Amino acid sequence: MNQLYSINLVNIKVVDAVAADKIFPPHFRTVQNRQPIPEGAFKKRDGLASADVVTSSKKWECQLITPFFLKGSPVADTIAAFSDETTPNLCHLFKYVGTTWSQITSASTTPESSIVDDGFYYVTNALSLVGTVLTPVLVLVKSETTNTAWNNTTAEKNCCYFIYRNPANGVFTVKSVGNAGYDTITPTIKTLNWQSATCAEYHLNKLWVGGIRESSNPELIAAADNLLVNRHNRIRWCKTGSIDANYSGTGAGNEGSWGGSGTGYLDVPVTGEHLVVGLRSFRGKLYVLTTSDLFVVTGTTSAQFGLTRLLSTPSAIGLTMWASDDYLFWADANGIHQFNGSSSKNITEDTVPVAYKQKQIEQYNQIGTGVATGYGKVPTAFINEKLKIYGIHWPDLSSANYSGSPNLAGKETWLYNYKSQTFSTYVYNLESNYNDVNYISDYHDTGFIWMGLSNTLADNPVAAKYIFEVITDSGIATGGSSTTLVDSSKAWAVDEWINGTLKITDATDSVVYYVIITDSDATSLTFVTPGFTIAASDTYTITQGDTADPNGAVTTILETGDLNLASLNGFSYEDVIKVNRIDFYVVPDSSTAITYKLDITIDNTAQAQQTVSVAAVSGATQPQHYVVPLPTMRAGSFFKFKITEDTASVKGDLRRADLFYEVMFKRGAGAK
Repeated sequence: MNQLYSINLVNIKVVDAVAADKIFPPHFRTVQNRQPIPEGAFKKRDGLASADVVTSSKKWECQLITPFFLKGSPVADTIAAFSDETTPNLCHLFKYVGTTWSQITSASTTPESSIVDDGFYYVTNALSLVGTVLTPVLVLVKSETTNTAWNNTTAEKNCCYFIYRNPANGVFTVKSVGNAGYDTITPTIKTLNWQSATCAEYHLNKLWVGGIRESSNPELIAAADNLLVNRHNRIRWCKTGSIDANYSGTGAGNEGSWGGSGTGYLDVPVTGEHLVVGLRSFRGKLYVLTTSDLFVVTGTTSAQFGLTRLLSTPSAIGLTMWASDDYLFWADANGIHQFNGSSSKNITEDTVPVAYKQKQIEQYNQIGTGVATGYGKVPTAFINEKLKIYGIHWPDLSSANYSGSPNLAGKETWLYNYKSQTFSTYVYNLESNYNDVNYISDYHDTGFIWMGLSNTLADNPVAAKYIFEVITDSGIATGGSSTTLVDSSKAWAVDEWINGTLKITDATDSVVYYVIITDSDATSLTFVTPGFTIAASDTYTITQGDTADPNGAVTTILETGDLNLASLNGFSYEDVIKVNRIDFYVVPDSSTAITYKLDITIDNTAQAQQTVSVAAVSGATQPQHYVVPLPTMRAGSFFKFKITEDTASVKGDLRRADLFYEVMFKRGAGAK
């Protein structure tokens, strides 16, 4: 007697897994092991839209890409740092304003960003008084471990930067945090207290830095033997409302922003060399992440500040620590953690423990110095508050690409929807010249994230944008024809809606039609005839992904894990079942035939691939039934099913897959 196992992509039932090259997030329902399935259909997603930052013949590695804004600000420029691998220890800053990338330069012939140290940067947005004007500041800090004198102009690196944007004219200014001797960028912000840091945060109108290096004797700042020393377990804070006033000599009143009344430091009480790697302000409190523990800063004034240990965080990665409105997230050797201010939850422990363990997070180098090229990469994360997503990207550290690396699997991003409490996995579609996503922007409310790419060949530095949301528009037609819809109230950009899906509702009988837009201008949309003439009062909706994608739609793959269909019906997992039939329900494309591929693995043995062709049907809106051919061998205990659709420039719409099977016999017994 046949039994039915249905993978219903409109109202999803639980399957074991969905595989790696995925579907357009975040419009999905989830399955066990938390891979994405979209609500309403199984469709291809768009690829990655990328753009050159600057034309060059050099080989570039992204070290940083981040929005420049405070939450709630209407302005969100972007800063990116790219290193040129042909010039070691040299990195360049770029800004994205409006629609254009340009290098941040000074009035001199040498770009201000040319002496930025190579490596990855921890960033925070802040505010500072510039004169009497409250000005946005992007703070970049990076750890520098060179054990040299404070005033050693030949070896010291200005690895910490304050980037200002003039609110009146939008002009950017870069200031370095360093010493008196190395003043290529002027004016250098001189401090007695620190020169490099692993992390920074803006909290209680103060800038905080952690995991710092500072002079061994601050009173002898200019002495040749005044070496920088590690204070990796130390956090410091500046005066309230003041970030960049220079140290200007001994004596009261000359300490600048980082000395005197209102400043101070706290040392994390740890045993051994434990590094402070993260600082995040969350729900009015400052949290301190180390490579061993999570602490919270108590008190509200400099005289009151103290530290309380909350929980253990072995091998935590600072660049994974980000806060949403509701949660604080970070990753350590035990998993990805979600903290609400009073209690924490390991969100990978019960969902993807094996997959997470394989990431070997304890292998990553937090500072990235003294190791092989590429080993300085670490997982980076972002928050998308609008869509309730925390994302963490695992960079490629394969030994094939980076000699001497720990051979860690990467090139994928995990997305966690903290509203539905579900995971999905996302693999980017990259052009052949680009090896991986090195750095993901930290925060955007606008529905997209920035990604900085690394090149395998000499090529331009590239920043990529991924749109997480489907772009939509709607209205009421003011006229049209059998191939055109006109809405005179619109002012669309030319070609804005090409390849978008147009849903038209006939005002006379409420019949709904779907067409693909082939051309568009300011007020009209062109398409293949849907079978009726558009008239005034017809309503419409446009749905579209990212049209700037250079690679087109990404191959769609749905892959289950091992399914034991016998056990789902109360039989033993050792019982043998036989698949008798597989049906697909697909909405055909309007103009192009689609080929679906079915791969079946039975008890770890792959069977011959089967295909089913779905002919084009103009104006189709409802799924049609197709019977999939089956391989000769189709009996066993454990089954994996993989469905692939990779027809060029087409996004198929698979709604359901039905598996009909029967229980045959117990393993080892005679066949029926």
